[in-house]
Amino acid sequence: MKEKDMKSNKPQHIRENNLEYIEFLLKKYTKLSQKELAQLNGLSIVTIKKVLETLLENGSVQESDKRSITGGRSARLYEYNPRHKLLLVVQLIETEEQMRGVYSICDM
Repeated sequence: MKEKDMKSNKPQHIRENNLEYIEFLLKKYTKLSQKELAQLNGLSIVTIKKVLETLLENGSVQESDKRSITGGRSARLYEYNPRHKLLLVVQLIETEEQMRGVYSICDM
């Protein structure tokens, strides 16, 4: 995500920018903890928790099976859900007296 891709810093756009940037970071780094997300983008842990709750609810992010081990209690890791934004393309082709269907699934 480039800076020019971000919307304005008006209050109504800040939350949307945060959601998009957390998704971007999880796509880029695969698995991250709340603390790592906060360090990468400068948001507070509280804000990260709220953003992750929204992303978990809409299915774009999922909790990883693995946990980060740092010596103390293991931290939850979050990852982008690769099946969240899929597009099904169906093409029906009619030739002479036959009807044929072709489909493909694309990752958005």
